[in-house]
Amino acid sequence: MRKRQFETERLFFSYWLESDSALADELWGDEHVTQFIAKNGRFSKDQVLQRLHTEIQSQKDFGYQYWPLFLKQTETFIGCCGLHAYDLNTKRPN
Repeated sequence: MRKRQFETERLFFSYWLESDSALADELWGDEHVTQFIAKNGRFSKDQVLQRLHTEIQSQKDFGYQYWPLFLKQTETFIGCCGLHAYDLNTKRPN
């Protein structure tokens, strides 16, 4: 059972873990997802792992990340949602 950070009636937010490479690949390895966030429309395997590490580091540094979301009833992974630090001076994510 995964640790739950936030819960709604149907969903729960968890934390990304080093062991979540398969979930990260399921999400960020999907061109339907990355077409909106990757320069060339897709992430390589290395970029997927880097994204996972970025989320884990964001939680350590700032106390938030794009948390993985799961259905409560089945614990099925359905995506992610959250926050990222943003530098107002450079207008870029930290």
